Amino acid sequence: MTKLSIPRKRMPLIFPIALILYELPLYFATNMILPALPQISQSFSIKTNIAKLTVAIWFLGASCFQVILGPLADHLGRRKILLTGGVFFIASTVLCAVTSSIGVFLLARFIQGCVVSSILVAGYATIHKLMNSEQAIKTLSWMGSITVLAPAIGPLLGSFLLTWLNWRGLFFLLAAIACISVILLYITMPETVIKIKEKKHISWHKVIKEYKSVLINKMFLAYTLPFCVLFAVMMLWDTLSPFYLIHWLGLSIILFGCLQAIIYAGFIIGTNLVRCFIPKLDQVIRHGLKASAVFASLTALCFVLIPQHFKIVIFFLSLFMLSTGLIFYTLHRKAIESSNASSGIKMAIFSSAMNLFGFLGSLLANTIHLSN
Repeated sequence: MTKLSIPRKRMPLIFPIALILYELPLYFATNMILPALPQISQSFSIKTNIAKLTVAIWFLGASCFQVILGPLADHLGRRKILLTGGVFFIASTVLCAVTSSIGVFLLARFIQGCVVSSILVAGYATIHKLMNSEQAIKTLSWMGSITVLAPAIGPLLGSFLLTWLNWRGLFFLLAAIACISVILLYITMPETVIKIKEKKHISWHKVIKEYKSVLINKMFLAYTLPFCVLFAVMMLWDTLSPFYLIHWLGLSIILFGCLQAIIYAGFIIGTNLVRCFIPKLDQVIRHGLKASAVFASLTALCFVLIPQHFKIVIFFLSLFMLSTGLIFYTLHRKAIESSNASSGIKMAIFSSAMNLFGFLGSLLANTIHLSN
């Protein structure tokens, strides 16, 4: 059977485009459905805290399988892992769209989250293998800039589409985009399986030993834990925001999307401002953490005491996002650089911790109830 292929000289452009097209519906599966959560709650006749759980369960799935997929991708081949993950994402997304059972819906959301692991351990690792250092840095930069925009444009895009579609239509749309991207990945993604004579059984003892060396690394933890806490706060807001702004305050879906775009614009500005402070990154981290803690506290205080004045809440939350964006990826880089373990092991632990804290942040949103 003849395998479709793309000329090598076009690979560096076409494969990353296919990968980012695949990555967007994975992240939009969380961000784009935020304005639809009240609709989902009504459709399944469930309480709002169960609807919020549909976001938390996605992060739980995203935190579970990276420690296993990393070694498997190295052993079986990244192409096989990524394409298999794509098939599971399409199937689970369609299941979300058609099911009438909240239990099946939550299971499908969990599977969606699990698939995110394949992006890091298979997709991005292939970029590094496929390209030289300069090409990889440039490519990952523009890919990362698109990914950062997902939390900003996802709710706004979802709000706009909900004026034409219902929430089930959003999932069908995500499945269709993912299907196109998986076909493109099948055409463009090169194989990375280890040569037969070099292929050996996975030494799980060695893998566990390397995981342990990272987990007891104090510098790794010192940078990873603050990053995870900041991410948890962001996910707490993402989960709570549609019920606060749409359900409780009665704002329109479109206005909700615009407010989310404004909030995450602060985060994007922060990620770009850090370039001006490269020589003083340690000071930036120290002062950025203090500012994030202050603005998070002010946001929480206003939300508790004067929730009806949402403009004040949004103002302090935007400042929190700005200060968080200033240190977010710096903490990420410092954590990865703090250990000599393999990059796959470090990324697996870091991203698993990040998504676990995202799950906890979303779960915490379930405990917050707004009374009229």
